[in-house]
Amino acid sequence: MKPALRFISIPLILAACSCASKSQKEAQKLYEEAQANYQSAQYEGAISKITRALELTDGGKPGLTIKFDFYNGSIRYLRGQAYEALGKDQEALEDYTTAITQGNEFLSSRALNSRPEPYAKNKFMRNKLANFYQARGRLYRKVGQEERAEGDLSAAARLGTLPTSTRERVRELLPGQGK
Repeated sequence: MKPALRFISIPLILAACSCASKSQKEAQKLYEEAQANYQSAQYEGAISKITRALELTDGGKPGLTIKFDFYNGSIRYLRGQAYEALGKDQEALEDYTTAITQGNEFLSSRALNSRPEPYAKNKFMRNKLANFYQARGRLYRKVGQEERAEGDLSAAARLGTLPTSTRERVRELLPGQGK
């Protein structure tokens, strides 16, 4: 690279990183506001904030500073819940399906696998992914797709019983131990 180009490209790179982190911070703020909207039954507000946050993060694709909630499926799950609360079942199913897809991709991600926390994968599967499957399963049942509902609810049940600590694992392997 020519010396003159090197000096031009460094500020461009810094400017790009600055813009990205600014939009990601705005997206995180919108997500937090959406959570508050959902908790106070302001579902339309939650949906619009999440939609804008996803636009700012390229649909929740992993970035340098983006929070896990954007690409592990949590943000889509929340929007799906808001859609479901408004009776927009098709939109909710689409978001729940995307949440499950992102959640499964997150399981093999470097972000989760590099965590030193014991049972990090199991905790994610038990605490998040099981909820995604359960929500979609309940909604499938509501719209009369019983076979799909059973598959999702069965997956949720399996994921929900994963041990998330050494003590739970000992109890699973040696009943009566690890109390």
